[in-house]
Amino acid sequence: MIDVLVPVLARARNVAPFVESFRVATPKGSQIHFLCSPGDEEEIAACQESGEHTLIMEWTPERSDYPRKMNFGFSVTEQPWILLGSDDIEFTPGWLNRALRTAKDTKASVIATNDMANRQVMSGQFGTHSLVRRAYVEEQGASMDGPGVLIHEGYDHNFCDRELCHVAEYRGLYAFSEGSHVRHRHPHWKSARMDSTYKKGLRTFREDQALFLSRGHLWNYCGMSEPEKARGERSKSQS
Repeated sequence: MIDVLVPVLARARNVAPFVESFRVATPKGSQIHFLCSPGDEEEIAACQESGEHTLIMEWTPERSDYPRKMNFGFSVTEQPWILLGSDDIEFTPGWLNRALRTAKDTKASVIATNDMANRQVMSGQFGTHSLVRRAYVEEQGASMDGPGVLIHEGYDHNFCDRELCHVAEYRGLYAFSEGSHVRHRHPHWKSARMDSTYKKGLRTFREDQALFLSRGHLWNYCGMSEPEKARGERSKSQS
């Protein structure tokens, strides 16, 4: 039914709760794909022990690790829908059926789920964990980089999700599924503790924001106001 792409790094403790949450709340026929880094032995072991598909990348987790992992995961999977996942989310019963219902009703190709944390996400402006139609990526690309590209690899980590959603909105192919609850547990919302992986994701926030704003003309984006930029501090895409 769907492929769930989950880039992971140094958080083996999250694997079992993530898998249990997904399997309890999601209809059969969907596949988790853990995207691991070489040398991250504890993480790799936890992913493999979960029984889920585990892939080890050929590069070290330096700059742009998150978008590279997502693009690689897209290239080696084949289900008609892809979820941009992370190991710090919790699935709730009915989340997938509600998201697919939104897709059917709206004909959209990027469906933002409700992360139950970020105010901008909950108001439908964008999604941190979106469901994306594979055919859309194959035919147009989900970033502005052309067919076959899910995420622009110029980003280190942040704003990938915003570009994906804004591009789809520009094309008339974005929808928010308010009832599709995929809870995001994160230090910004005081629902997860800060660790080295979160810190890695935060380190280039300003650079990623500047890149996002510089690319905005590609989808007719006029830019963020100063209040929006401030709110953006709490609207980062985190793995």
